[in-house]
Amino acid sequence: MLMGSRRGTVTNVVTFNFDSVLEEYLSLHGYVSRVVTDLPAITGNEDVTVYHIHGYIPSRNVSGAQSSREIVFSKDSMNARVGEQNGRWPTLLRTFARSKVLLMLGMSAASSIGSAVGPLFKDESEAIASDRPTAF
Repeated sequence: MLMGSRRGTVTNVVTFNFDSVLEEYLSLHGYVSRVVTDLPAITGNEDVTVYHIHGYIPSRNVSGAQSSREIVFSKDSMNARVGEQNGRWPTLLRTFARSKVLLMLGMSAASSIGSAVGPLFKDESEAIASDRPTAF
């Protein structure tokens, strides 16, 4: 889905993984990615921007990549990061929910991630339901 086609392309990915597997895969296929671990962030002319909410630990195969200052491991820490109403991460997620088509893979309400972002996306789906179809 990240590789462009006539149907469009994915240019923003929000991941709850802190490894660099996605960035390495994109690089192998000639795509330029930018890793964002702190907000606000300046983006540029990259093919894909990968937002790492949990933090980021690049492998040795990713040249020049920097680890994030913080890695989020616990459910409480994740809830604190995305649960604050006016925080930067929730604002980004709300903006994406209102302006883009979202595809969420591997998330369930029972998981620590799903329980953290579920209420946020529920609120957004109610706000945009009259504008376009949703399947939350």
